[in-house]
Amino acid sequence: MYVIQPLAHPTYDTKKPVLVLTSVRDGKKFLIGSVSEGTQRLFNEAKIKAGKVENIFLTGNLNWDSISGLPGLILTISDQGKKNLNIVSGLRDGVIHYVMATWRYFIFRFGIDICTKSLKDGEIYKEKDFIIKALNVGVEENSQQVEVDDAISGDFMNNLKKIVDKIFPLDINLNDYFISKKHYDKLLHLKLPYFSKKKNQQVHSTSTNYLIKFNQCRGKFLPKKAIELGVPTGRLFAQLTSGIPVELPSGIVVKPEQVMEPPRNFPKVLILDIPNLDILNQTINCDKLFRPVDENDEDKIGIVYHFIGDSVPDNFLDLHGYLKFITEKFDQDCKHYISHKSCSPNSLSFEKSALVTLKLKSINNEMFRLPTGSLRAAEFSQDNLAPLIANQKVSIKSDGIFNPDELKNSKRTIQDYWEELFESKIKPLELNIYSKKEILNTKIENDKNLQESLEVSTATDLREEVEIITLGTGSAIPSKYRNVVSTIVRVPYIDDKTGKIQFNSVVLDAGENTIGSIKRIYGSQLPIFFKELKLIYLSHLHADHHLGIISLIQEFNKFQEKNNNKENYIYIICPWQYDLFLKEWDRIDDLENLKYCKYISCEDFLVPNFNDERRKPLKQNATLDFEEEDTVEYEPSYEGDYKAEDELMLELYRDLKIRKIETCRAIHCDWAYSVSLIFEIDNDKLPNNNDNFITNFKISYSGDTRPNISFAKKTGYGSDLLIHEATLDDQLIDDAISKCHSTISEAIFVGRLMDCKKTILTHFSQRYPKLPDLNYKFNIFEKLNNVSFDGDGAQAQNLLYAFDNMIIKYNSIHKQMENFSKVGNEKLYKIFGDEAVEEEQEDAEAKDENNINGTGKNDTNSNKRKNNTKSDQKNKIEAGRNVSEALFQNVNNNIKQRKIAD
Repeated sequence: MYVIQPLAHPTYDTKKPVLVLTSVRDGKKFLIGSVSEGTQRLFNEAKIKAGKVENIFLTGNLNWDSISGLPGLILTISDQGKKNLNIVSGLRDGVIHYVMATWRYFIFRFGIDICTKSLKDGEIYKEKDFIIKALNVGVEENSQQVEVDDAISGDFMNNLKKIVDKIFPLDINLNDYFISKKHYDKLLHLKLPYFSKKKNQQVHSTSTNYLIKFNQCRGKFLPKKAIELGVPTGRLFAQLTSGIPVELPSGIVVKPEQVMEPPRNFPKVLILDIPNLDILNQTINCDKLFRPVDENDEDKIGIVYHFIGDSVPDNFLDLHGYLKFITEKFDQDCKHYISHKSCSPNSLSFEKSALVTLKLKSINNEMFRLPTGSLRAAEFSQDNLAPLIANQKVSIKSDGIFNPDELKNSKRTIQDYWEELFESKIKPLELNIYSKKEILNTKIENDKNLQESLEVSTATDLREEVEIITLGTGSAIPSKYRNVVSTIVRVPYIDDKTGKIQFNSVVLDAGENTIGSIKRIYGSQLPIFFKELKLIYLSHLHADHHLGIISLIQEFNKFQEKNNNKENYIYIICPWQYDLFLKEWDRIDDLENLKYCKYISCEDFLVPNFNDERRKPLKQNATLDFEEEDTVEYEPSYEGDYKAEDELMLELYRDLKIRKIETCRAIHCDWAYSVSLIFEIDNDKLPNNNDNFITNFKISYSGDTRPNISFAKKTGYGSDLLIHEATLDDQLIDDAISKCHSTISEAIFVGRLMDCKKTILTHFSQRYPKLPDLNYKFNIFEKLNNVSFDGDGAQAQNLLYAFDNMIIKYNSIHKQMENFSKVGNEKLYKIFGDEAVEEEQEDAEAKDENNINGTGKNDTNSNKRKNNTKSDQKNKIEAGRNVSEALFQNVNNNIKQRKIAD
């Protein structure tokens, strides 16, 4: 038996559909469809181990939406102990290799063998339990195919494969840090060859579909029949069951088919991916979809999955003849699941995260909005048609298709969903801080409240109206409860033409599926976000910080084109490699994302810090030729002088009303930065400013880093707001040092050293799915225990622990701790007790499974690698401790000096 589980259907959270095919016999899993942003997080939500995936079969044509989640999913699969992975598509090998070569800026993963297989039209891929046939629909003219072949043949493809092998090395000396670092540095500075869009027509003009035929299942053995034929019980029974004839002492030969029921056949499965109207029209007239898979194929198609792209109009079933295609070309008992934005509901893909949001809203109502969505799916008059809905499993058996999870469409609304969740999960907690009505706004009330909060008509101090939206607050990989990091900061200003208060929005890092979180929060007010969006800042090249940027830019482009507004731009401040990544991707998928983007390197904003020569600007851009990668060594060199403000930087300052942007090197990885932005606040232009002439607002963002004295005492000193990573709890300081992250208390002390007015902590380890340590104690370094701070704890320090989809006004940061205090720590942790128990159970199951599979702590090779690097880690940790102690001693002295001055 086989089970097909839709992991995703089109929603705000997941742009494209994907299926998980599971063989019940051995538990192997196969991913079929698109791997869009959010896919790896869906594995967690559905409690499916990504490490169980054997093959990924990509459907449709190639664009960012179809594989934007693939880099993150591969990393997750590798982390779960998988040693090999096959990626199958209808694209040429060179195209997939080129795609993976563009990842060299942010992926380097040891120990997983990535194999790609390109299937020509009609070619068959064999698995143990089934065969899958590629059906490529689209332009297939020989002249165009030759152009594609020329673009990716010979040395070109071999060199691309070598790059991919070095991104995913199977054999490298991990014990020698300098060798592995030099290896990675070379990849960063390698120029890819030009990949012509004209020669890459197949990528966009052809769509890959699959027809799956399952192997016959042996019939049931009939022992009574065997005995009647004179076969003695025992060994000969087993021989017949295995399909081997037996010869009796009488010389009679008994064949297996004489004592077995007839073999059982399974219905075939067809997956159609139709990205646009051109492909739809060709699919309707495509006879090869119905040809036998092989000469022994007599099975009927029992189930069809229709993946219809967003560009196909909502009325595609009737107006474009697709319904006629379904009813006339397939048997009446064939089941059809249709995925299209007009058919599948915009339901909440991450329900566990939604429940956490509801719980937090019940404590801090004004800081959260319930995610927008809809539960209504399309209704079809034909019984064999149904909308594709995630997690509604289908069982494929020899006697037919069974869909026990299929739900009939109902009148249930998203408001009903929240009502039910409140009654079952919130009411029993007896919090009694807000009423049910206050927490569960209706859609009309929610839209009205959102619009009012996004607009400010009067103010006496614009600094207090600065708004922070923490879209994602986790680190490394998305979890059920926290997405990877991304933050919006909305900074008010006075429009010179209208005299009204307006906002500029800055996005600080944008991990995978940032756009989904934005759509859930803004809902119908999404145009306000894109109207305000002016700047995207990327702190470094790790995948969890930037895989959502391209989607964000694409949506901005759509907004610009729809409103015929071609004068607005997004400024992108990022490491120089990211600009190259965008340009390399633009050769494959015509992103047009450079049309409205203006790029400036983080390196260009470096300023002198304590006369440290190592912090001077480095030379940027790729310098190694593609063909010379094996023979030329890369050596970093310093640019020399710090860059003066050029016209583009001054233009950025004017457009965003920024006085100054400064970066410093973060203590994390190469080309990682922390930043400070000083905004011009128009308090002097307010009609009732009460003589408030403070016109600066300074925001500092750490990115990923160890506590950094250059950031605290130079770049970020005197900040109004610090947003700092707090990846690990205090008792895990050794991990923080070895991985170049900060603990919670370290981040808090950086804010104190910086003389910052308010601090927001984010980027928490995913081992803290809900609440970080809210009872933080300054107990890492005993010498600090006697330091007397003004006030007591986080509340007095204007400290806030960020959660996903949190909306905070600058003047309300203190309210989080006020309400947490009302609830009390004991009850607070009890509120999230269910999730904590669930996490512990899943962690225990994962450890048991890893040990059974040889991928856990009992793995000999893993232990060997850990032992070999033990002394290096010890030295690194000791050095890190010395830096931390010096930093905290500086805090101590700073506070004492302030007391003396007072």
